[in-house]
Amino acid sequence: MRDMIRSLVQSYRALRPFAPVAPYPRQGDVLLLLVATVLVVQLHPLVPPWWVRLIAISLCLWRVGIERVGWPMPSRFLRWALTGAVFVIVLSQFHGLHGRNAGTVFLMLLIGLKGLEMRHYRDVMVVVFLVWWVTLTGFLFSQSPMTAACGLLSSGLALTALIRMNQS
Repeated sequence: MRDMIRSLVQSYRALRPFAPVAPYPRQGDVLLLLVATVLVVQLHPLVPPWWVRLIAISLCLWRVGIERVGWPMPSRFLRWALTGAVFVIVLSQFHGLHGRNAGTVFLMLLIGLKGLEMRHYRDVMVVVFLVWWVTLTGFLFSQSPMTAACGLLSSGLALTALIRMNQS
């Protein structure tokens, strides 16, 4: 049994170099997705503390600098440190991660962090689904026509970025 498992693992490793590599997301698609991210955070009916929107916009602007200016991607240590800092800030502000407000704020900040580390197609997919999820959380706070219009706008931009990614 052990030999059979070992041979399966070796055959998988032998085939792995021939697996298709997902394309790197194009600059226009990433920027379109970042616009959708900023819109979903800025137009969300929850009125989070001022620092939530500031951090989310700063992370998106950092990614724009990576795409347009050529800044280097943040290191793994820096990404972990930023995630830990966001976690501690949300914990200290809301006294936990449970609850409607704390969870939504944490998701808003995690979209910015995930947008900062987009390297592959799968990362773009995660950000698209996070944008859609935060759009849906907006309806926990308000079901007004304005909320629906903002949700359609941000979801439409995320969908456009997703379609453009799949066309290449």
